[in-house]
Amino acid sequence: ALAGGRNKRSVWTIPTMPYAGAHFAPLPEALVEPCILAGCPRGGLVLDPFLGSGTVGAVAERLGRFGWCLL
Repeated sequence: ALAGGRNKRSVWTIPTMPYAGAHFAPLPEALVEPCILAGCPRGGLVLDPFLGSGTVGAVAERLGRFGWCLL
């Protein structure tokens, strides 16, 4: 749920973010953050089975979760 107690709706407007690395499709942190907040408690484990540019793991750690990424 969002800060006001309401769930996000089915269409999310999320701007893209620049990425200096070599990955061709990095996820914006704003796309990953609400999913982690909604689905994992602080101190919990967030699994990213595809790793990619590492956005999921980085956001998980920033939010107090453990990011576990598979290669």
